[in-house]
Amino acid sequence: MLPQESLPMLADEACRTADGGERPVSPGRLSAAVVVVVIAALPALHAAHTSRSYGVESFKVNASDALIFRSAAELLAQGRSPYDVQVQRRHIAETWLDGQDPPYSLPFAYPPNALPLFMLCLVGPPRLGFVLFVAVGTLLMLAAAYRLAGRFSRHSWERTIIVVGTGFGGAAIFNAMLGQTGAYLGAAVFAYAACYRKAPGWAGVALGLMAFKPQYALLLGVVALVDRQWRTVAAAAATFVACSVLSGLLFGFDQWAAFLDAVRSFNYTADYMCNWIGITHRLYPGELRSLYAAGTFVMLIGVVGVAAYCALDTRGASRSMRHLAVAIALATLVSPNTHPYDLIIWLVPVCVAAGARPRVPLWAAVFVAGFAVTVMLAMGVRWMLPLISCALLVSAARSVWEDDSPSRIDTVKQRAG
Repeated sequence: MLPQESLPMLADEACRTADGGERPVSPGRLSAAVVVVVIAALPALHAAHTSRSYGVESFKVNASDALIFRSAAELLAQGRSPYDVQVQRRHIAETWLDGQDPPYSLPFAYPPNALPLFMLCLVGPPRLGFVLFVAVGTLLMLAAAYRLAGRFSRHSWERTIIVVGTGFGGAAIFNAMLGQTGAYLGAAVFAYAACYRKAPGWAGVALGLMAFKPQYALLLGVVALVDRQWRTVAAAAATFVACSVLSGLLFGFDQWAAFLDAVRSFNYTADYMCNWIGITHRLYPGELRSLYAAGTFVMLIGVVGVAAYCALDTRGASRSMRHLAVAIALATLVSPNTHPYDLIIWLVPVCVAAGARPRVPLWAAVFVAGFAVTVMLAMGVRWMLPLISCALLVSAARSVWEDDSPSRIDTVKQRAG
């Protein structure tokens, strides 16, 4: 058996010939690339269809989140802060709704290091900016998903099907409908998992870019710290600092003060949450203020839980993927702000859970998870989605108390070696 540290990535093994040379690009890979581009184009076409108008009625049901992003980018271009909700409401009413008040108001809740990303929404007219924002995020997410799938399967056809299942899953569709950032989160998480221990520098870059949603970067960064992946930690810190400096030079370093002030007054709707807040609020609807007050404490419990698990779980060649899967599943639960489009990142724990069971096809598990999100959203029971996160958490973490039987990943890697 090969040492754990020297086990190569399956995708890398599949790309090499017997004499160590690189294989030419196969028809399977070309087909996979075409599939990725086609699937990425579908949400963009949907975005183009739903963004034909920005009237009040359209704002209620279509592209409302993307309009928030467009508004924030316009305020930044004018030298103003996007973190003042009242300023944002007036800007949307005057610019897009003919003076009518928006039906509802969503705070711009992203930290200043993420501000350059949203300038993409300013490319061309609003409709084009919306389409471009959705298409770029989806394309990056699917490309990273294909690379990640290479750590679980050596077959290009199976990796392609996993990408298809990810692109057509309920979380990805919901993300495209709203023009949200779930695809960008998925791209960063998948790239981080695909490069983890194999390309630590690039893994760190992905982790640093992931900090536009700091709650996820924090928990996944704990994994790197406990696993002593110092190059990854250093690259992540450098990337975060670079993004923050770039944002400061473009929009002013005082945006951090405005963001920190706004964080204290952010008021999210618990009915839309897919985390512990959403399901607890469903059971105890009168305790919303107490739930948000406990958010920091619950997040701290998640950090300690991930660190303890990574320190205890030292068995098996695939333990690094288990660590990431546990951190991701737990992050969707303890994060103070988890929406259905964030559940794109379920791909990692789903593949880890299915990979430990040779009789369960990976592609089938991905499709089932994506379909479950679709069904629960259609039935209006999104508050039940945390139950799936719990199941994925338990399934991925089971090696702590079960015998260390070889997973599909371990077995295939050993045969490859």
